[in-house]
Amino acid sequence: MLPQETMPRFLRPTLLAVFAVALCLPVFAYWLVIGRGPSVTPEDARRLLSGDQAGTVLVDIRTHAAYSRERVALARNWPFDDIRRVRSSRDIPVQFRGRRLLLLCQNGILSASAARQLRAMGAGRVYAVRDGMCGWVATEAGDSGTGDSACRLVHPSGSRVDQSARPSSALEQYATVLSGFVIKPLYMVLAFVLILWLWRRAVSPDLVALRWSMVAFLAGEASCAVNYLLFSHQSHLGEYLHSSGMVVSFALAASAAVRAMDLRLIHFSDRKHPCAFAELCGPCGKHTDAPCGMKRLLMLLAAGLMAIALLPLCHQPETACYNTSIFGQPYTYAHPVIYQLFETRFCPVYALVFLGGSLLAIVAQRRVGMDGACVLLAAGIGALGFGVFRLFLFGTFRDHLVWSVFWEEASELLAILSAAALLWIFRARLLERASAPSGRSSEAPISR
Repeated sequence: MLPQETMPRFLRPTLLAVFAVALCLPVFAYWLVIGRGPSVTPEDARRLLSGDQAGTVLVDIRTHAAYSRERVALARNWPFDDIRRVRSSRDIPVQFRGRRLLLLCQNGILSASAARQLRAMGAGRVYAVRDGMCGWVATEAGDSGTGDSACRLVHPSGSRVDQSARPSSALEQYATVLSGFVIKPLYMVLAFVLILWLWRRAVSPDLVALRWSMVAFLAGEASCAVNYLLFSHQSHLGEYLHSSGMVVSFALAASAAVRAMDLRLIHFSDRKHPCAFAELCGPCGKHTDAPCGMKRLLMLLAAGLMAIALLPLCHQPETACYNTSIFGQPYTYAHPVIYQLFETRFCPVYALVFLGGSLLAIVAQRRVGMDGACVLLAAGIGALGFGVFRLFLFGTFRDHLVWSVFWEEASELLAILSAAALLWIFRARLLERASAPSGRSSEAPISR
């Protein structure tokens, strides 16, 4: 909220380093839990089972209850809790010794842990099936009944499972095409146009933040498009780049909004201009030792958002995936647990850390200035906003993910159109070069 020069020199690189480390933590956690373990894709697992059923075993490590509801036809059950009790190769059941083991869990996380443990116990050829049952369901999308029956999902009775396949209505099919081939390209082009328009015209801090928000947004959406076109939405890294781009975009947009409110409406940071809340506060903290009402509001906002950040942490991630047909073409809708963990675990924790940091910075205003506090506040809002947005869509449309995707794309188009409309309506004053530094002071921030 204050001019850039009010932020101590050490603080800006420190905050950038903190943000960079925060964005790298999910990648490290993914490598630690899943990436460093031996794995195969569901497609490769099918090929191995079809070519070497004598030497290769598909091991379903879910509970007996889950295994009894639906399973792969040739899979054998060895629950994860039993695998955890293995202390040496002698504890491995005879039927699994000396054979290539393909471990299948619900979402690919427990199987990665089990594969590492069994290898450590002397079972040499053990692999986790990537994405678990959710990934296996996706391989069923192109199986019209001519595939290997031993690899199909079945009930214990042996009848083929059809819960993984759901018909899409004509409206849902049109919504899918509209969101993927009309709405997404449209808002990406609009975002690119806005970036070019703001590149030389953005002078004030709020418009600069908005421009970089658009850059992060476009980068994230480009990763999503590449993931769809080249990897059929199967790349975890592609989806992570998409999600992290959205988090950064949300944070920069929040920063732009906070800066715009202060710079153009409230004038809280300007020591020469009366604050918009001066009549409510009485004696102004800019020039006296009186308590500052605006500062208290910011503290209340940070504390309230921290309370809201606890909401996603109460969500229990669960597998959501099914196959359908879009105008005759097989398609899999899925929102894997690995993505939900980022949205409902990492994002809320980031929000709590950054919002808590902003609260402390506001209290310790003499040392760090309000600019640092508002950078932390915006970062917390960005992480919280993305996590709650995704949680709302998933919770509302868990059984009809087509609408989760459609309304995410439609909301992003609406956001870009709103930004464009705002810039166009107020372009005469927003783009005044004098509006950014005019009347600003580099004096220390108010004391209370």
